[in-house]
Amino acid sequence: MIVTHSEMILRDIATKLIVFNEGGAKLFLGSYDDFLEKIGWSDEPRPKPKSPPPAKSKAGKAK
Repeated sequence: MIVTHSEMILRDIATKLIVFNEGGAKLFLGSYDDFLEKIGWSDEPRPKPKSPPPAKSKAGKAK
């Protein structure tokens, strides 16, 4: 168990989080990045989910 506010440490080693927020504590099973993507902090905007790059257009090629 480790107690930290360092996002670098959280990203490098955490596989489970106990999140203390709004007077309570909740267990989150997953990485810190998973937590930010799925739940996030109430005072910060959540990151947008990663999407695949757009497909290359075939326009302009000779038939």
